[in-house]
Amino acid sequence: GINAEYMGILSNQMGCCGPTKDEKSPEKDEEQILYARPARKQRKADDDDMTSVEDVKGEKTAVKPKSEGSIIAPSSLPKINAGKPAAIFEPYYVYGYRGYDTRQNLFFSASGDLVYHLAALGIILNPKDNTQKFFGGKAAGTNQHDNDIVCLAVSPDRKLAATGQVGDKPKLCIWKTETGEMVKKYDLTKGARAITNCAFSEDGKSLSFIDLSEKKLVYVIDVATAAKVTGVSSGSEVVLGMNWSKKKGEKIFTTFGDKHISFWEGNPLKKHTGSGHSAQTFLCACFNEEGQCFGGAKNGTIFLFEKFVVSKKKEEAHKGGVQAIVCNGDLVVSGGEDKTVVVYKTDFTVVQSIKINASPRAIDVFGDLMAIGDCKGCVTLYDKFSKVKSWPGHHEGELWGMDVVDKHVITAGDDNKIMLWDSAKRELVAETIINEEKGKKIEGNASTTSKMVDNQMARSVCFNKKTEEIAIGLNDGNVQIRSIKDIKKLVKVLNCADRWIEVMNFSPSGDYLAVGTHSQSVCIFKLPSYELYHEFRGKMSSYITAVDWDSSSKYIRVLDGSLDLQFLDVAKKEIDPSGATNTKDLDWATQTCKFSWHVKGIFPPGVDQTHINAVAKSTDNKFVVTGDDWGLVNIMNYPCPGPAQMLSLRGHSEHVMRVKFSEDGEFVFSTGGEDKALIQWKKKAQNSSFQSTFISSCLLYTSPSPRDRG
Repeated sequence: GINAEYMGILSNQMGCCGPTKDEKSPEKDEEQILYARPARKQRKADDDDMTSVEDVKGEKTAVKPKSEGSIIAPSSLPKINAGKPAAIFEPYYVYGYRGYDTRQNLFFSASGDLVYHLAALGIILNPKDNTQKFFGGKAAGTNQHDNDIVCLAVSPDRKLAATGQVGDKPKLCIWKTETGEMVKKYDLTKGARAITNCAFSEDGKSLSFIDLSEKKLVYVIDVATAAKVTGVSSGSEVVLGMNWSKKKGEKIFTTFGDKHISFWEGNPLKKHTGSGHSAQTFLCACFNEEGQCFGGAKNGTIFLFEKFVVSKKKEEAHKGGVQAIVCNGDLVVSGGEDKTVVVYKTDFTVVQSIKINASPRAIDVFGDLMAIGDCKGCVTLYDKFSKVKSWPGHHEGELWGMDVVDKHVITAGDDNKIMLWDSAKRELVAETIINEEKGKKIEGNASTTSKMVDNQMARSVCFNKKTEEIAIGLNDGNVQIRSIKDIKKLVKVLNCADRWIEVMNFSPSGDYLAVGTHSQSVCIFKLPSYELYHEFRGKMSSYITAVDWDSSSKYIRVLDGSLDLQFLDVAKKEIDPSGATNTKDLDWATQTCKFSWHVKGIFPPGVDQTHINAVAKSTDNKFVVTGDDWGLVNIMNYPCPGPAQMLSLRGHSEHVMRVKFSEDGEFVFSTGGEDKALIQWKKKAQNSSFQSTFISSCLLYTSPSPRDRG
């Protein structure tokens, strides 16, 4: 994706979410690190007839569509405003948490807010009123993360957070946990590849972190100045985390991971190898205020280190790996792959234990409150070990499928989840799985990092307001019909293709469902019986990427992977060879085709036209939004038939695969593919204080390097 090199750290060492009844934890080479993401663009992987595109290096290499004549201006030209959009959008709420390949990245702030991250955003969640603030989410070009955030630490006073990202020249940012305001930034040199772990010292004055360069450099910087204090190579071991001693005045921190735990002190840094643990792999570690270090191992044992040597251990503290551990006064709280959180005294006497829904990735304690972030993308708050509330999300593979109707948002992903959200209350209403039983894996189908098979993954969703039904397009070529009143109940299954389904759309009348497949066909079903009305097959040049109905439900325009635009006459059940002319004055209910007169100007100069993945217009026809390969959500005035100013927003860290306006136009929703984030953006009126930021950052979109965007 935005950085195709970064992937979850050691699937086996990190520990999975725990095997299901038909799924075992993958056994992978423990030396494998951070490089497992498939080549992008993923949806092209199954197509033999796609247009070849050179890598964009600033030159104008736009792919030319097969049907240049398909773009015809309407008879009466609408008013065109190529200036800056009349409104701004800011991140309002982010659904999800990155727990699938990171750990110890959830903390309380000094005021009791929850601080964590997803995609390129630092998130500050007020659990009382369920509102969020952010580090990031601003116009591209400003000081913020521009790639996947993969580690987070909070200072001992809980007032500052530090986050590290992926990238050839990654950056570490220090920001306030109350406001999200940037305090300091530290830029690494080319070749560092990622900042994988970071931690604050006991006095909050120093910050350590480690990169992913060949030497795996460990740095210590001064928090107040962001000046480097010292740095040294950590060696060849795979490092999964770091933590500082809480003992007052002690300047010791640990790094741990594959078959090792090490302790560092001094300037220059001196490394002490922890001993007495028989080369165990450590997944987590913490210090108490006495300077004792508790290390959680992959074999389920917790080791107590004193002066770098094991002095005591608790075998079978958990069945499976110890995934998270935190010291709180004279107590130690650990969470394991057995989906259990246990509170121990320092002598390993059990005080209390609770069962949770998934393997934990992070635990923090704040007074009587405890927060747990798990591997299934969920954050849960406890008060005296009683569950208060959860904030769930998607967690595996990619998140594409998304539709918005009224206050409801429906999402479906590669993680076998269908999730129905209330965007007004900003909470999950209902959740179900796509398929309980695994089907056959379809070779050469949509590439993914998910462990699920094709019948358990979905990348297309649409909603029928007339029938209150949801269509879910699966990667095995089937379409599920479910009721929004009970999404767990499967109403009907439609067999459409032998390849995955990327797009679908109900007609405005609510009487038809059009399904665009990667078998190069469009299937139209007639409601309420969902009988096959007609299948357009054999005339498409490539897989189907967009399907739009006109407002009268008589015409469909279809865009395929070769940028061939065709027009389907629904009543005649035929492709209209003069469709471009015959439909030029039609009112199109949606604008998901990125290739039409009204959106000719959405493409930045010097980029390939496949750079734009998703397009949508507002219902009042004032704005158009796009999602692109560089993780940007771009807002322009509509129509946009030529070059125009745009507001490009940074929040996602991967290819943005779906965008859509709410019906009232007050929100934009976007899904970020591999970053698994659903972001809700809120419209704000244009004001003078924003003018200079917009003009300087977004005057005209200029093509950034794919490795150095925004």
